[in-house]
Amino acid sequence: MSTTYRYQEEFSAELTQAWLAGKQEHVRLTIRQLKNKAQAAYIAAMVAVNLANDQAFLADEFCDFMHPNY
Repeated sequence: MSTTYRYQEEFSAELTQAWLAGKQEHVRLTIRQLKNKAQAAYIAAMVAVNLANDQAFLADEFCDFMHPNY
């Protein structure tokens, strides 16, 4: 596993925990402020997958919350 991949996995896990702790706005701003948009999309996808593993409705809420028009 590459260092970058490991970092992204850890970062997405941290953001998942922040989401579950009620820090949705922090998660959204953190992902949106990443300069590498491909990396931001990957991190967001991993957070959604992590949430879906916990409870599917959480992933749905995350996707709605991350919608670009909000």
